[in-house]
Amino acid sequence: METEELSAQGEHSLFLLRQLDRMRAAEELTDVVLLADGIPFPCHKVVLSAFSPCFQALFLLF
Repeated sequence: METEELSAQGEHSLFLLRQLDRMRAAEELTDVVLLADGIPFPCHKVVLSAFSPCFQALFLLF
């Protein structure tokens, strides 16, 4: 790959991460809420599933 392509991919990845974080903070399109010590944490199933095979298996059941 050329340097320009890698740079564009990096920019797209960073943009995606920033958008997902913004959407999570604004509770936009969150589709699951995790509770820890009674504190709710709105989340995106797809993000949790991407990082955890356990969450992925759980969400695929329902």
